[in-house]
Amino acid sequence: MDWSERTRFSLYEAGFLKCGLNPLPPLFNSPSDQLFYSLRLKDDPKQAERYAAETATGELIIAVKNRKLRIENIDGNIHDSEALDIEYFASNKWFIQRDDFLSWASEKGINLRILSSKVNNQKPKKESQTQTDNLKMALVCMAIDGYRYDPEDKKSSIPKHLSDVFSRRGFEISDKTIRNWLNEGKSLLSPIKT
Repeated sequence: MDWSERTRFSLYEAGFLKCGLNPLPPLFNSPSDQLFYSLRLKDDPKQAERYAAETATGELIIAVKNRKLRIENIDGNIHDSEALDIEYFASNKWFIQRDDFLSWASEKGINLRILSSKVNNQKPKKESQTQTDNLKMALVCMAIDGYRYDPEDKKSSIPKHLSDVFSRRGFEISDKTIRNWLNEGKSLLSPIKT
């Protein structure tokens, strides 16, 4: 999930985010089920993360109770923290606004990198032309050696066959695209006898 675009977080989510963790699904569905009750179960592989988040959520609850953070219900209505029971704070029904959360964290010296769009929306490095060319040449060589592809055969059935192979593996690449890649790879190999 891209947390950089969210405008508010449940206290449950905020507990994980404060720890720099992506929130895990709640263990129970309602506050009366005690969301964090099974934290201490030995078979929980994420026990340490849940425990850290529980502690962080506790800190957020104290901040809400001390009026350092505002809390709102699912409809966005601000509530008086004095009237609310702690049990309900640990549910996914109470929220804090992103700006309030960031401001509170900044005052505490907590870096919420997980909420930064720079962290969550890093664009993949652009592949260099050399890498692309090398991949196309490798595809031609593998098609020749592995599938007896003849680069001079304009009506080869190998691109269709490769498209079917990719499709069975969950990748939809048309035989036309593969044929184009093979032709481009072939032209890059032209100084070498194919």
